[in-house]
Amino acid sequence: MSFEVKPGYTMGDMIPLVQKLRDPETGCPWDAEQNHQTIRNDLLEEAYEVADAIDRTDDTDLLEELGDLLFQVVFHAELAREAGKFGLDDVANGVIEKMVLRHPHVFGEVEAKTSEKVLENWDAIKRVEKKQAGLYDELCAVPRAFPALMRGQKLMKRATRAGELPTDSHQAAQVMEQAFRDYVDHPADSAALGRLLLAITRMSHLAGTSAEEALEASCNQFTENHRPKEDK
Repeated sequence: MSFEVKPGYTMGDMIPLVQKLRDPETGCPWDAEQNHQTIRNDLLEEAYEVADAIDRTDDTDLLEELGDLLFQVVFHAELAREAGKFGLDDVANGVIEKMVLRHPHVFGEVEAKTSEKVLENWDAIKRVEKKQAGLYDELCAVPRAFPALMRGQKLMKRATRAGELPTDSHQAAQVMEQAFRDYVDHPADSAALGRLLLAITRMSHLAGTSAEEALEASCNQFTENHRPKEDK
């Protein structure tokens, strides 16, 4: 497999690069040994590093981290192509078809003058696409690999939207308070702690805030509170 080293590169060089790295004869032994499972966590780490660069408004790091994340996408697509399943063009085709289908107000005759209407249409189209017959199917569609707070809030959002949970924030607060009392009575019970955290994500959804981002901000503040005084 050939790859030309040159002063500058474009998207068209991404696949030849990965193919060169994967070449069992002239490539990199480490890259040649990898599969979807062995580099799964690398993909997650790169996504978080992109998010971190965005949070820090660091364009230099964002440029680099987006490249690292893109490399992971191309690498996974090449692994799939080698296995005869699909390739990068199939990935691009799939996401473009999805975007066209889910934006009928842009590519079709549907009207959507607000962001709220756009999201309503998006969710309805997605349920048809995924053949989600009921709430259980929708809940199962929330990836288990999500951070737990993020997953919990999405579950609460979908259950509330389906009418399975009341939209009354006062009632949700009572549930959270009861879960807190249960946990205080049984602090060693991880199930009680889980119910409390899930109740918190429900409150967060009803309040229109992100439980994941709120905890992240508190973690950042906690860290800063322990910065040595001479560094402040």
